Amino acid sequence: MQHIRILLGGMPPLLRDIVSALLKKEEDMQIVGEQEKDASLRSSVRRHDAHVVILGVETSDVPVDVQDLVYERRGTKVIAVEADGLHAWLYELRPHQVRIGEVSPRTLIDTIRAASSATSLQVHQS
Repeated sequence: MQHIRILLGGMPPLLRDIVSALLKKEEDMQIVGEQEKDASLRSSVRRHDAHVVILGVETSDVPVDVQDLVYERRGTKVIAVEADGLHAWLYELRPHQVRIGEVSPRTLIDTIRAASSATSLQVHQS
């Protein structure tokens, strides 16, 4: 089985621990690393060969590093999660932002799987 390779970055410790614990329960997902605060997002993704990056953010504005990353590594998806863990956004090649809505463990797992598949993303909003 090929694992979905996930890089965690820029999240507050509590949110990172919650997301990490959630992902470790999924057989088809593997956390391959965590981005260091001062490290370049692109170099961290390259080094860990990540398929999905889950990144902590303050707002829904597209961070410059994310924009550069999705242009450079066209297959990589970025899920930006607000620090309070209530909302998240998916960034793809276009860059295309899909509002996920309120985040629950199930919507986060479903979003990772949908973002990693070859088919287009269909997220059910609550």
